[in-house]
Amino acid sequence: MIHRYTKLLRDRRLGVFLVPAVIGTAFLSLYVSQQITSIYGGDSGELVSAAYTWGIAHPPGYPLYTLLGAIISHIITVGTVAWRMGFLSSVPMATSVYLVWRIVHRLTKSLPASTAASVLYGLLYPVWLYGITPEVFGIYAMFSALFVYLTILWIEDLHTRTLMLLAFITGLAFTHHHLILLAVVAAAFTAYKYYKKSILALRARAGRFALLFVVGLAPYLYAPIASFFNPPFDREHAATIDGFLRLITRASYGSFRASAGTGGILNGLADVATFGQYVVSDMTLAGVVFACAGLYYLWLKNKRIFSFIALYLLLLFVYFFYAGFPLLIHFHIGTLERFFIVPYQILAILFGVGVAFFTGKFGPTFSFIIYALIFLLPLGALRAHYSQLSGLTNDRTLENYAKDVNASIPFGSIYGAYEDTTASAIDYTHYVTSQRPDIIYVNYYMLGKSYYRQQLHKRHPGLQFPEWHESTVINQYIDAFLAANSKKYAITSDIALPNISGYFIPGGLVYIYYPAMEDIPDRGLILNKNGELWKQFSDPLSGTLGKYKHLLLSDVLRLYADHALALAHVYALSGRYQESKARIFYALDREINVRTERYAPTLDVFMEHGECSGVRDIADRMHIKWGDDFVVLEQYHKIIEKCKQDDPQIQLMESRYKELKPVYDTQIR
Repeated sequence: MIHRYTKLLRDRRLGVFLVPAVIGTAFLSLYVSQQITSIYGGDSGELVSAAYTWGIAHPPGYPLYTLLGAIISHIITVGTVAWRMGFLSSVPMATSVYLVWRIVHRLTKSLPASTAASVLYGLLYPVWLYGITPEVFGIYAMFSALFVYLTILWIEDLHTRTLMLLAFITGLAFTHHHLILLAVVAAAFTAYKYYKKSILALRARAGRFALLFVVGLAPYLYAPIASFFNPPFDREHAATIDGFLRLITRASYGSFRASAGTGGILNGLADVATFGQYVVSDMTLAGVVFACAGLYYLWLKNKRIFSFIALYLLLLFVYFFYAGFPLLIHFHIGTLERFFIVPYQILAILFGVGVAFFTGKFGPTFSFIIYALIFLLPLGALRAHYSQLSGLTNDRTLENYAKDVNASIPFGSIYGAYEDTTASAIDYTHYVTSQRPDIIYVNYYMLGKSYYRQQLHKRHPGLQFPEWHESTVINQYIDAFLAANSKKYAITSDIALPNISGYFIPGGLVYIYYPAMEDIPDRGLILNKNGELWKQFSDPLSGTLGKYKHLLLSDVLRLYADHALALAHVYALSGRYQESKARIFYALDREINVRTERYAPTLDVFMEHGECSGVRDIADRMHIKWGDDFVVLEQYHKIIEKCKQDDPQIQLMESRYKELKPVYDTQIR
């Protein structure tokens, strides 16, 4: 009997070692095998390019990621640069899956519950997605899981060496992603509430803890060193003290916010509600119930660990509310989606604890039913997400888009990209794959920074820079810069820059700047050139977007649609209504957001010239796509008002228009 019991213990210890190792290795194999060989939407192109050029990414700079990326992208000589950088996602994300297993087992001692939780976590869509794309969220997820694991260890054993390791890991994590602060706050609150005497007893070793924390911060040294050599990616010029502080505090963005324009109560509430919807969709209602049960079980079993986990999860919710990501288009939702990874991690841990709670509370038969149910969840995630994500590996949607943009830019032009998706794509093709070296790539809105003007002047001595005064407004300076350089260079942008005195004319997937009306070529020549360009453009639906609309990647559809609509407007002004209608239908077939107001100005031109049948055709297509949107219904109202057309369907739309108009007028006021 003793021998059999000893053997059981040995087998269990072997299982505790082998099972998470096998799961972690399996996910590493999955993620590595699917690492994308190009770039994904969002910041992917900029992050890869900044690392490859030994530069600094946008604030807070992500110095640990950028430094490691610079090293790995040059040491590994096989595969694309984007694929090489993918190891900084696949390896740490697989490690986070392994750590989720260890955390759940530490809390429950249940092999099945730990396995179910870690496998479910690794197969959730955003976790899987950012395990195969070059981005910063894999390392962030790893640091979060490691911090949770070490904090739980310290709560249970109060070993000083665990606290010392936590101090070092905290410093290192800060050099990658500031949101680790939320975990630190939760741990500090728990320590103060339950272990105040133990913490005070360590005052003599405070210097050691501080030193380890500072040593962990060492990767921050990369930022000023890299900035000293004036790399192409150096948003705040970290070689100066002021620039370094602005970088690490995200002063130009708004600390802990996506950008200076985000925030607000309504945006915050929408973010929290959206997160809740995605949780139920990704983890299912059963998964949420198990997670709630896990939280309850922790409260019963260990209030100290409950305090830490519950507060960490609450702070992640508070972050969604504070950051206030706008959710107007798919790109915005995709930006928010990336931040689901760590809350999902905590919910997956609670899910595993909840499974152990239920199976421990009931008999073997009921436990078997529960295990059968919970293992259906990861199987469902695998079936759903494999088909969605497997197509990304060799997808070239963004590179093809950048190729089309480059084809639109005249030789030797100054080009500036404002849209994040465009900038990311051009960053990669310009600095990594070295396409169109003749282009002078400029960030127009950074021209207000003296160090940026100096860097541009060193790289492109032919550029003219008007004098900057303290009272100068950035749009005024951009206006003067464009006017000063327009005689020597063709000037292009991905958008028609607002509040600029010149004219921006569609030219494929760019806008070409002309200082005065007399500088603009004949409209027929412009349209013929655009027609030639659009014939050679790739179809963004020919890749993975034709099967599944990944949120950030699908923003490229919006960009193609926007430029098609701009060209449609010029066609309409020129009286070429059939060609205008064809461009509008092209945009409608690719438009993924409800932005009906973008179509209205061109339809007004149709109306003014009596092209009522064209408006009717377009309005019908818009109604099929968007239903009773107010702007769509307004087109039918205009058909009655200006074209005097009146049939039963239009009358029905008119009645709906009249019902919605008071509501719409109230909203816009």
